[in-house]
Amino acid sequence: MSAPHYKLIISDLDGTLLDDAKNVAPRTVKALKHITEKHSVLMVLASGRASYLIEPTAVQLADATDCYLIAYNGAVGFTMNKDKRRQIFCSALPPADLGRIMDVCTSRGLALNIYLPDKVNMKDTPENRPLAELYSEMTGATYNFVESYDQLKGVTTPKCLIICKTESMCDTLMEEMTTLFPQLSVVKSNCKTPQKELYFVEFLQSGVDKGWALKQICQHLQISLDDTLAFGDAENDLSMLRTAGRSICMANGAQVCKDASHKVSQFTNNEDAVARELEEIFCVPSE
Repeated sequence: MSAPHYKLIISDLDGTLLDDAKNVAPRTVKALKHITEKHSVLMVLASGRASYLIEPTAVQLADATDCYLIAYNGAVGFTMNKDKRRQIFCSALPPADLGRIMDVCTSRGLALNIYLPDKVNMKDTPENRPLAELYSEMTGATYNFVESYDQLKGVTTPKCLIICKTESMCDTLMEEMTTLFPQLSVVKSNCKTPQKELYFVEFLQSGVDKGWALKQICQHLQISLDDTLAFGDAENDLSMLRTAGRSICMANGAQVCKDASHKVSQFTNNEDAVARELEEIFCVPSE
């Protein structure tokens, strides 16, 4: 497909658009500015983060392009900033399922994040506090601690997640939780910096993921999926990479994502992979 046919670019943040210091490279800003001005391509930021934690990345790109946002791994979509970030769609976890997840995590002493509009909520225990502090340090999230998850039963939330110290713990819990909650979307994700890493088991309403969200955005904008270009690296990007018209996985990406993508970049997120691929596809000038 020639460059002018792409009407929408969608990119994951951590491990893809952002380097490990959580910044967008100037080279990427320059490429997106050219593409927006020359080809009128729309930009979508898709992340497992809450929308207010995606916003700083949108600000870094503000000189290049206004962005649509997909938050909570596909559960909520927002318009551009110029349109006052109105919700396009929102899919909430069924309260009964959320209550069961809380009960399981309480009985097993698992650190569960429950997302409300402005804060992440977690049961206050000596074991949970260090994980919450690390999660906050790595993502910028703000916490509200409760004595019992019972205090949160009945709330409406787009997702919740279990924080895992290791990938092996995450993989084991993924198998268990997929069996316990077959009626939900159970997604593996992660957050990494050069010194630290955390893994997550995320729960969303059935059928909800980044691929589903991409379909909702395209329907809203009346854009064919064939005209979309996706960038990602991790398991929670898999549905998006499979759904887009063309998909590119980072060199640092998970093998399952590399296998599902149309192309694997030679470069990592720390080597301006997204910028380099955009430059090639859209013939971005070097000056």
